[in-house]
Amino acid sequence: MEFYDITAEGLAKLHAEVAALQKQRPHRIAVLQAARALGDLSENADYSAAKRDLRHLESRLRYLDKLIRYAQVVATPAGDAVAIGKVVTVAFVDEDQGRGAGATTGGDAATATAAVAGTNAAAAAANASTADAAAKVAAARVAAVLAATAPEDLATYRLVGRHEASMAPENLASDSPLGQALLHHRVGDRVTVAAPAGAYPVVITRVADSMV
Repeated sequence: MEFYDITAEGLAKLHAEVAALQKQRPHRIAVLQAARALGDLSENADYSAAKRDLRHLESRLRYLDKLIRYAQVVATPAGDAVAIGKVVTVAFVDEDQGRGAGATTGGDAATATAAVAGTNAAAAAANASTADAAAKVAAARVAAVLAATAPEDLATYRLVGRHEASMAPENLASDSPLGQALLHHRVGDRVTVAAPAGAYPVVITRVADSMV
């Protein structure tokens, strides 16, 4: 098994689950011993169930121990770029929605960072820093997208490593099609997600450190 990325919160949840299972283990063993004492193991349903439950618990403990040993904690970076640990809100848009300055494809982080082209952005850049111009362009694009997007077409995710994705409903694996497309992009970027069922565009409307 290769080392994999996980947040500190995700690793803490793995340790918490291990502790909870270890606390259950003596009880499961006692239940198995009590069922065995009833005799005639070939037709003892309680014994079979207790043995199965203990086997599942110990299998889970071995799996969690392996995950913990190969976990590589990733610190969530400061800034507004999408990274593991960041909370990202996206708008699922139509093909022609959110196009223009800052539109990007796939996972081209360099293009996403530098994409401030367009007449309005060029005019703004003449009187302000490139960063300020990019922020204004992004804010304008997000405002336009949000105005044209229904609430049900907005979704918020917390980007995490692949083994952490199942720990909470809002978690999104960084190696999923959507997760890969979002990595390293910023608010206002329009990215194309290369999904198995077909490519589709999304616009990043928010990048934060928490769900609040």
